[in-house]
Amino acid sequence: IKHAIKTGFWLFDTSPKFWNEWMLGEAIWASGVPREEFWVAIKTDFSSGYKGTMESIERSLKELDLGPIDLLMIEYEEIEELPDDDS
Repeated sequence: IKHAIKTGFWLFDTSPKFWNEWMLGEAIWASGVPREEFWVAIKTDFSSGYKGTMESIERSLKELDLGPIDLLMIEYEEIEELPDDDS
């Protein structure tokens, strides 16, 4: 990630499935480049219903430690039935 930043890549997307959110946050802070110069997107999976989705988003924001993100992508993997949790 640090090498990507040094070579000019300033758009990143990440997901809890990648297990690298904390690394991305640390690399952006360590780069010395203002956070506003980066475009950061996160992905989450809606198959766990509303509550699980919201918890996943909160975990991602905490792991990144960058403040607001620029784009939230909600993936929807094929499942037979949505969980019944106020979705």
